[in-house]
Amino acid sequence: MFNPARLKVQAMKREMPKHYWKNLPEAQDINTLIRAASTRTEDMVEAEPTNPRKRAGAAHAKIAPKDLLGRLAPVAQHAEAPPSIDDLNRALQACRVCPLWKDATQAVPGEGASHQPLLALVGEQPGDQEDLAGHPFVGPAGKVLDRALEAAGIDRTEVFVTNAVKHFKHEPRGKRRLHKRPNASEIEACRWWVKHELDLVQPKLVVALGATAVQALSHHKGALGAVRGATIATREGAPLRATIHPSYLLRLPDEDAKEAEFERFVADLKAAKAEAAKL
Repeated sequence: MFNPARLKVQAMKREMPKHYWKNLPEAQDINTLIRAASTRTEDMVEAEPTNPRKRAGAAHAKIAPKDLLGRLAPVAQHAEAPPSIDDLNRALQACRVCPLWKDATQAVPGEGASHQPLLALVGEQPGDQEDLAGHPFVGPAGKVLDRALEAAGIDRTEVFVTNAVKHFKHEPRGKRRLHKRPNASEIEACRWWVKHELDLVQPKLVVALGATAVQALSHHKGALGAVRGATIATREGAPLRATIHPSYLLRLPDEDAKEAEFERFVADLKAAKAEAAKL
């Protein structure tokens, strides 16, 4: 974790003297993070705040009659899955299996090509803008993903895009809502939804975007780098490839490193497309 607004260089060096840095692989980024801290803090202060809408429950009650929500309630407790992706998406709004729904505006289902697309892209969880809009990958990370898909020759409308966790986990910080990584129990609680999404959509190949998606989809519990670029399997045995989450690129302060990592991300997507075409 690195919070540029709370950076205290001397205190940090007292807690972690510089002569120990050589033993820490991540320490190579410390000087770059320190140099960029003031700029990043100013950007956060100047950014336009976002305010959550009223919880979507009232809106959904108008769309779906009470008897329909009652019929879908067992689905939210991980019983029998609905027969179509549209029914699954409606049922998702009634999910109360983990507590993340309490502070989210709404659940964010997957969307895109829903009948045997070449690829299904699975990210971590909705962000602030996704939570407000009800659509996956529409915020800053989504713009990076769109640019990478275009560079890889992949039409976003021809892939299925979703997340491993369906509600936005966050903590308030003033008027802002800051992303918090979902824990293992929340990932497992939501895995039921992702499994049935993929069962209904039936993509040729699944692409896990980031470590949380790899954890949700597969039995791999190690580092993302250990499986990046390789074809492994989901827990159900479907072909799976792993790459970074596009938000990782937004966190890189060095422009040269960001561009190099973007090109590698595009290469991963191209390789996934080529692999899916063979299946």
